[in-house]
Amino acid sequence: MLLNLVGEFYQNLSKMKRLFALIVLISLPMVEIFAQNSCIELHGPDIPRDKIPPMDRYDLDFYYHGMNHDLKAGDSLKHDLYYTLQRNWVANQEIAYMTFAPLVQSIGAYRIPLRANEGEAGPLSLFEAKVPVRFVVAQGRPSSNAIYRSMRITLDYMPNFRMHLDESKPLSPSDQRVGLTWDYAFWNNNRNLEDKADSSQTYATNLVPINRKYLQSLNFSFRVHHYSNGQSPGFFFTDSTGDQRNDYQSGDFSSNYFRFGLTHSLNVLNSGKLIQSSLYLRQDWGTNSGLFFSPEQNRAYGRTRIEMVFDYRGRVFYAGKRVSYLQDGKRYLLRKAFQNHWRLELTYIADDLSDFRPNLKNWETGDSKYRTGLKAFYELSPLNHRNIGYMAMIYYGRDYLNIRYDNIVYSIQVGVSFSLDKYFPTLYNTNRTVEGLAGEDYAGPWGLGNLPAHYQRVD
Repeated sequence: MLLNLVGEFYQNLSKMKRLFALIVLISLPMVEIFAQNSCIELHGPDIPRDKIPPMDRYDLDFYYHGMNHDLKAGDSLKHDLYYTLQRNWVANQEIAYMTFAPLVQSIGAYRIPLRANEGEAGPLSLFEAKVPVRFVVAQGRPSSNAIYRSMRITLDYMPNFRMHLDESKPLSPSDQRVGLTWDYAFWNNNRNLEDKADSSQTYATNLVPINRKYLQSLNFSFRVHHYSNGQSPGFFFTDSTGDQRNDYQSGDFSSNYFRFGLTHSLNVLNSGKLIQSSLYLRQDWGTNSGLFFSPEQNRAYGRTRIEMVFDYRGRVFYAGKRVSYLQDGKRYLLRKAFQNHWRLELTYIADDLSDFRPNLKNWETGDSKYRTGLKAFYELSPLNHRNIGYMAMIYYGRDYLNIRYDNIVYSIQVGVSFSLDKYFPTLYNTNRTVEGLAGEDYAGPWGLGNLPAHYQRVD
């Protein structure tokens, strides 16, 4: 059954989209829902920076990720300006998730009911998944100049799909977004408060320490994407009375868009909090031939959108049972570290919608074009996991799965989130999770009080 479902999904993609799908499937690691210990690596406190080979910034991040260094001394890339600016981009990326039994319900009775393979079994689906992946094409390294370290270019692939509970468990026509994004952190409030050189920067003199308690920055982004669902030509479904709506089963949706954006980031360095606010202008383009924009979408889908995003990551906190971790023949007792993540996305369609007609039975009595979409996320991010978190989402507005945009819905979903490039708070240090060194007669994590029989504090 699973192979048949995968085959069905694969057949619905064009050759080019199959290539991108294959890249993603090869790139995605195995899901590690219970990998509580996978990010921990402890190092000695006296490794000089000049002994580190010239690796990529992200490799350096993992190298330093568990060191017993003195946080006040600033001897860590966690205090480097350009490292922090780059990680802000990662923190503000779209959330990847998979939800189970998602509720997606129309706000009113349908004018034309759902058919087989469109979700007629009810408002619950089998699952929904969004897997945005961004492959870095170009980005500054520690040895690069300041301008290059302030920007990156990524190749983006952002599929979003939903599997219904109808017979044979069909997939809705899925989102397929492919394109490029350019990010540029063009301003920050960091200034050198002392002329004295930082003696810890023996590895590279162009590592710039952060001298502010509150690091503020502005990031400009430019995105160009192709957006479609890979279906064959055709757009509307017409019922026996001659009335029509969008074809949620096999309707062809196609568009292209530019998106310009500005993001303000506020890093609270003494707590690891990160607050980001973004404003975007998205303009869809293309003609009814060539760079295709379906003629049925004219004055119905909307070509101009204003998008706002508010993204908040709280301070690191510790909860739950302790984790037993074995390294170099010694067993450590670790606290589980977490971070709360809230994200709000608002979209407003700003142009001509004179031909838009929602699939609502009593819509003729009103004139709403349903220009606004609101999506809110909560994510619990366990910092002991490599990739996995836990999330909940609510949504109101047009269905965000391309051709279903005339379906006005609310949605409630719960599932797991994941990231190929997980965000860690700027000053997060895994050694802060270490509580002690267990003795030989340690009774295990389910022992009395969950403490080792002999306990040695690790400072």
